[in-house]
This record gives sequence, C-alpha cells and structure tokens, in this order.
Amino acid sequence: MTDKIMLRWIVICVVVLLAAWSLAENPLEDNLGIDLRGGVTLTYEVDSDSIKQARRDSSGQSLEDALEDTVRVISARINTLGVKDLSVRREGSRRILIQAPAMLDTELEEIKRRMVQLGQLEFPIGMGRIKGKKDPTLKIYNEDGSTSVVEFREADFDKQLADRIAQDWPAIRKAVGEGRQPEENLYRPGKPYNLVHEEEARTEIVWKPWSAGEAASRLNQPGGDDYIERTVTQEEVQAALSNARKGAEYDKELILGGWLYFDPDWYGAGRRGFSGRDVKNVSRGEDQLGGKAVNYEISRDRQGDFEDYTQKFIDHAKCLVLNDEIWSNPTIQSALSDSVQITGGGTGFTEEDQTWLIDCLQSGSLRLRPSLQSEDNVEATLGDEAVASGVLATMLGGLLVVVFMVFYYRFSGVVAVVALVLNLGLMLAMLALFQATITLPGIAGIILTIGMSVDANILIFERIREELSKGKTLVSSVQTGFDRAFVTIIDANLTTVITAVILYQYGVGPIKGFAVTLMAGIACSLFTALFVAKTIFATAIGKELIRGGLNMTRWVPADLRWDFIGKVKKAAVASVVGIVAALAIFFGSDPYGLDFTGGTIVRMTLEGDVTSQEVKDQVSTISKDDGTTLFPNVAVTKLVEQREIGGKAHTSYDIHLQTVVSLDSSEAAQRVEPELRLAFAEAFDHLDEPTKDERSDEWSFTFHLKAATATESASETVNAHADTTGRRPFEIVRVLPVSPNPEDETATAFRFEINEKSLIGKDEILEKLIGVFGDKLPKESGNGGAVAQALAFPKLNFVGPNVVANLKQQAIVAVILSLIALILYIWFRFKEIKYGFAAAIAVFHDVIIALGVVVLFNSLGIVHVPINLPIIAGFLTIIGYSLNDTIVLFDRVRENLGNIKGSFGEIVNHSINQTLARTLLTSLTTFAVVFILLILNYGAESPIEGIAFTLMVGVLVGTYSSIFIASPLVIWFHDREERRAKTAKG
Repeated sequence: MTDKIMLRWIVICVVVLLAAWSLAENPLEDNLGIDLRGGVTLTYEVDSDSIKQARRDSSGQSLEDALEDTVRVISARINTLGVKDLSVRREGSRRILIQAPAMLDTELEEIKRRMVQLGQLEFPIGMGRIKGKKDPTLKIYNEDGSTSVVEFREADFDKQLADRIAQDWPAIRKAVGEGRQPEENLYRPGKPYNLVHEEEARTEIVWKPWSAGEAASRLNQPGGDDYIERTVTQEEVQAALSNARKGAEYDKELILGGWLYFDPDWYGAGRRGFSGRDVKNVSRGEDQLGGKAVNYEISRDRQGDFEDYTQKFIDHAKCLVLNDEIWSNPTIQSALSDSVQITGGGTGFTEEDQTWLIDCLQSGSLRLRPSLQSEDNVEATLGDEAVASGVLATMLGGLLVVVFMVFYYRFSGVVAVVALVLNLGLMLAMLALFQATITLPGIAGIILTIGMSVDANILIFERIREELSKGKTLVSSVQTGFDRAFVTIIDANLTTVITAVILYQYGVGPIKGFAVTLMAGIACSLFTALFVAKTIFATAIGKELIRGGLNMTRWVPADLRWDFIGKVKKAAVASVVGIVAALAIFFGSDPYGLDFTGGTIVRMTLEGDVTSQEVKDQVSTISKDDGTTLFPNVAVTKLVEQREIGGKAHTSYDIHLQTVVSLDSSEAAQRVEPELRLAFAEAFDHLDEPTKDERSDEWSFTFHLKAATATESASETVNAHADTTGRRPFEIVRVLPVSPNPEDETATAFRFEINEKSLIGKDEILEKLIGVFGDKLPKESGNGGAVAQALAFPKLNFVGPNVVANLKQQAIVAVILSLIALILYIWFRFKEIKYGFAAAIAVFHDVIIALGVVVLFNSLGIVHVPINLPIIAGFLTIIGYSLNDTIVLFDRVRENLGNIKGSFGEIVNHSINQTLARTLLTSLTTFAVVFILLILNYGAESPIEGIAFTLMVGVLVGTYSSIFIASPLVIWFHDREERRAKTAKG
C-alpha cells in the first residue's frame, strides 16, 4: 500500500495544476448565470418572405410547427452541450426570444451568427469556373411544360448577373435608408431561367457566392484565377458578404462565386432533391492531405437515389452549398451511395468552420429566417437578498458536512475533508473547461454533489472499521477496506455513468447538460475518494503519523440484527398506495411551471427605479374575483437602460406570467370576433361557433363575409390585422376558403386554425396591471391622466415554453433506455437479471413517489416547487442517488453469498444490517445539506427552494426503497426462481 507514494503525489500535483490552469484560462466569474450577473435579451423576428413561403406550403409542415421547430434547432445550435444558461422561447406569432447570461462580445456575436444561418444543405452541380472536368448538359423546363437543352455561356451569364445587381442596387439602398429589409440582394441576384411561373420557385441555374473561408483562400493563392495583390482575411470577406446581403456598401473584389445547376429531374417540381434532411452520422474527419474535413452518411432511404444522381454526373463538380454559400466543389470520380466527405479546399477547414458545419448539420436546418430586432441588457434576475440567502445556505451546508466528517471519523474525517475540498476544486475546473454557466441553483447543486460524494468515503471508512474489528493490523485493514470498497464504488458509479451517457445521447438541452456535469462530478469523486484519500492514508502510515488503530465514532451497533424483511408486507402496501396516490395527484393537477407551459410576456414601463423583486411581489398579489391567484408563476427581468418620458426617468421590466388559458367556445369567439370585425369592417358578416381539437389545443374558426372575396385578399386582411396594442394575433394563420367558386377562386366563407395559447386575454391582464401600478405608469397628456398604454406596455404577447417541443418525450425515452441499460449492466456484473429488475423498479418507485409529494405540496401552497428545468435536474439526481444506494446493498449481498450461512432472505437481511451505518450516515449528511438549503430559502420562491425540497423527498424515498423495495423484490425473484426449478425437477 505504501509503494510508489512519490509517483502518486506527482499524479495528484499534475491534476491540481491542470485544474488551476483550467480555472485561470476560464474564470468562473466570466460564466455566471443571468440570475447572478444579468445578461442580454435578444429578440428575433421571422423574415416576412419566409412566412409567406411557409403559408403557401400546403403539402409539408405547418407554419405553427415550423416556428416550434425553429426554436428547437436554434436551442440545439447555441447550446450544444446543454451546459449554458440560455433560454430560447417563442414570443407571439413570429418572434423568438433569447435570454443569455453576460458574456464576451465575441461569444454573443457567435450566437447572433448562428441564429441567422439557415443551415440549408444542397448538392447542385458546378459550372464554368467551378466545374469538374466538363460542364453539365443543361435541361430546362419551358413555360409551356416542354423541355429544352440550354448552352451555358458563362460570360453572358456573368454580364446578366452584373446588370441585375446594378439594376437592383438603387432600390436596395433606398429600402435600407428607410429601415426596410430589401427584397433583392446578393442572395437573389438574377434568375436567368425559371422552373415554374412563380417568382419564388426553384431556378435551375443560379449564381451563389463562395463561403468566406474558401473565398479568402482563393484570393490569397498565388497563381490562382482569383489571386489579388494583397492579403485578405476571412473576416474581411465575411464582412463584405454580410454588407452585401443587408444592402450596405461592400468591397466587390472580395466576393467570389459561381454558377450552379439544379437538375430538374432531381430538384424539379414535386422532387425532393438532396438536402441536409438526407444526412446522418456527421463527424470530424481528415482529408487526404491531413486537413480538417467533415464526414457524413446518406440516410439509408436515399442511398439508391444519391448513387443514381452521382452516377449521372461523374467527372462533374458536386458542390456543397450551405446557407446559400458554396463550401466545396470536389469532382465526382465514381458513383457515391453512403459515406461522403466534405473537404475544405487545399488546407482543409479551420477548426471553427469544421465545428460550425458539424453543429449545423447535426441540429438541423431552419425553414424560417430570423432577423435581429432588438438587444436589451438586463439585470440579475435574483435580488440581492435571494442571492445572499442562497450563498449562505450553500456555505452552511458545506460546513456541516466538514464538521460532521471530522467529528465522526476523526483523522479519517480530515482525510475525507481534504479529498472533498479537492473534489470541489476539480469539479469547478471541469465546469470551467466546459464553459458551463454557474447559476445559484448550480452552486447549490455542486455542494449537494460534494455532500453525496461523501458516500464513497463513508463506504471506505466503514469497511476499514469492519476489518479493524476483526483484529487485523492498521495497514492490512486500510488496504482491505479500500480494496473491498473499490468494487462497490465502481459498480455504484458505473451504473450512474451509464445513465448519464444515455441521457446525453438521447436527451436534449438541459437534460444533456445535466448528463455532462454528472459525469464530470463522478470522475472527480472517484479520483479523490479512491486515489487521493488512499494516497494520504499511505503517506500517514508510512510516516508513522498514525499508529495502532483509527479512532471513529459509532452510532449504529456492529451486532445489529433488526428484521427489516419482516416488515415488507406493510411497506409493500404503503408503497402501492403511495404510487397510486402520486399518479392521481400528478394527473389531477397542473404541476408545470413557466419553463414548460410558457404564458404571456408583458413589457411594462414604470417611473423611477424599483427592483425586479418588488415588481414580482406586487404582480404575485394579483388575484381573480374568487380570490385565487391569477398568475400561478411570475418571473421578472429588469432592463438596464432607462428611457426618459415626459422629462422623467422610466425603467422597463419584462414580466413573464403563467397565464392559464382554457376557453369554451363562447369565450374563444369573444376573443376572435371583435378582431375580425375590426379587420374587415363593413364587409364582415358573422362568425360560426368555433370548435376545438382537444389533442392539439387548436381552435378552428369559420367566418362569413357579405360579398364574395378572393382568398388571397381575405388571407392578407386576416394576417395583416393589428389589434389596439399593435399585436398581430393572426399573422401566421393560413386562411382557406369554404366552398370556393372554381371559376374565380372567390368565397364568402373562410376558415383558419389558431392555437389556444395565442388567444391572450390582453384586456384583463392590462386592467389588472394598471390597477396595481397605475400611479407609476406613463400618462397621456391632456386626457385626464389616463395611462398611455402604448408607452406603458410596448409589448404584450404569448410566450412559449423554455424547452424544446419534445423535451418531455425525450426525457422519458432517455430515462427508459437508461433503466434498460441499467438492468443489462447489473445482469452482466451480478450474473443474475433479478438484481437489475429490482433496482429499476426501485428507481421507478422513487421517482413516482417523489413526483407525487412535490406536486401535492406545491398545489397546497406549502412549498413553491412548480416543475421547471431545475426540478427536472432534481429528479434526475434522485435517480442517481437511488441507484447508488441500491447497488451498495446488492454488492454486499453478492459478497455474503457463500460466506455466511442462512437462507437467501436471511443473507439479504444481514446485508441490510451490515450496510445500515453507511446508508444512514450518507442519507443524514445529504438530507442535512438540502434541509438547510430549504430552510434558508423557504418562502423566497427561488429555484433553490424547489430543488432543495425535491431532493429532500428523494433522499428519504431513496433510503426507504433500497431497504423495503429493492431488497424484498430480489428475494421474491429468487424464491420464484427456486419454485420454478423445483417444479421443473418434478
């Protein structure tokens, strides 16, 4: 045990130095969350052309789904690992709201860059300067539907392109000067041939620019066709491209491009072509020269088509076009079917371009193009008092663990404290390395992880105590204690790692982020408990700092023989009743918070400067006529910049309200009919009784006009209508005619569908807010002191959830797969599947019971714990805690089999008694930490209050289930196997 001590200390020192380097290179204060440091709110609006195109699309995805999909893709792009404190929500009919913590300007600019990139991948054939060995034969569809072959004359096409840009440029500059988005820009420079009659349809021959990286490489290549006598950076080309797209002056010399052919046999009307949807298994790679490249595979259902496509164009250039930019143009040497590589030219991609391309292809493409509308700096969302109480609770929790370990285990406790402090440092270094955002709940979670990692030390120390009680020497006891605990600790933590790996692989957003931090925490815990602590013991023994034995306090008698298994029937009845009650409570209530339900966002402007907590407290007091709370959950963000109104300073606040929208048909009609009357004025006749699809919460409205009207005209009127606050409630709906006249495509009746959440009761919300804040709201001059609503409430919209649309489904799938993997691993390790089934059922029991208790206490108003993202992390922690507890017990059962006499049930009961000290001590330290967190944050309605209560329940249930659920189940499975064996023998 005392061998190679110097080498072990060298390893520890190297790890500590690496951790210090990580913390120095990535200071934690640069990654504080929006709750502690404030941040920025970015508001994006979907491009009008995108909406028009999507509204015309009757065969594919609905516009509503396209908006939700846009939120999902953006969330995946800007938060790849899920460890950033980034909030992505849909706001209103066409806006996307992003809240990000304070960060470096370069990081914020990268988020903005990723936002506007559509991620559309195409594979057209290159012509002219970017051709392969020859130009393709161009087949073109004429207006009458016939086809013809066109001769490609690059000089003529280049002239047409230049003429079109010169023709469009004055109109582009005028639009920019008036603050409008130009209709024509470098993306649509010219349309020599149209595939069909519609202006927006695909053209067979189009010009597109090279990507900034590839253009810079070509401009800097001596002897190349595009070489210029000065060094050009990628940033300069990117700036020129950006300016050209938005209609600003740009350096024309820096923009290179070429002509592309979209074969109508593959990209024509009704044809899929090839795009990013046909790509899977994207990964990093190297080209033949060792440059950075990107590998991918064609999805199985398109491999045959792709082989035919590339077979047709052998010796031609297959261009990769991403976001309307040419990234590469390799010549097709032979037909391709499955594995393909994207190369980055002579020197390969830069690491940044390679990473961006991979992220873009993995996260998916955007059908709708967002553009930045506003950028607002916001203050920390938690007040000073909430932060102070959270930090105090976290420090007291950590101090409690230290004091307990030193008191109970004496010298061994000191060793544990040193290991825990190093564990904390390593965890922070890992988080810094991942550039994970540090939030207040995250800090509490780190301390909780430290408290739970005490379990490994307790396990080791209790095994050392057992060996000493057998009369062994100190060296032998310590060595044996570490050796026997090693297997148990590895098994317990490996099951949690397997769970984390699957959560990372199949989870999304914060689920993936939780998995990353969980794996990092486990790695640090194993290193400090099994390597560092053992090294300290070996050093102390080698230097004779400890002699004889180890002084340790004992609270649980060594000869305890309590009959736990004898209480199984009562426990089983209690658990069944508890599960049924928990499920009834969950499905009979509305447990979700703002992160899952969304609600309404109101930007309110008040005179003076009050804290966001004061605004939240006042909004939370607003009640319905029956006295119940109108807004179950409220979140307030204070904008940093003040504005002057009437000579006085005013502050703006974004108020997120959890508005519960559940309408009957008459209420739905009351919210829609007045708006339609305003939109159509005298032309409006009446509205039929609306109907609702309960599965999707979509309301269907059919309205009648007094005279036959063209469908396009009726659609434009509905989509363009703005209410009294300037909000366009029907902007994204698709208006369809009812029984149209086939001769002139007119109708008198039209219908559209809209989600219930879009039908905000804005009048009631504004009335309540004016009633509370009326004296501080801006007033209209000369109107008797009436509130100037346009100034007081510049924004009122529904806001979507802070989770991707399929987060709940993905989380359930990830947990189920984790349980299956857990069963298989335990089957492999314990050689019997019964242990895996028992552990999985115990985990299921713990989550369901904890869920029921959390929802019940929140419904009763005892604890503020709506199910939001931090609470999801709490439930995932419960899974890890429950697994750890159960595996430790099962490992002792496995060890005792064959070593002690008795029936299987007696051996299990004896194992429970043997591990009871470790079980109670671990549960006690963890429970004490979360209890302090709860007490010092109780009533503050902060995230710590909710997550602390959730984990407190989880610790109690997890401790109970390992003894009274997992153990009896193993016995039941064992007895069942024996009965079957006896029956088989006859």
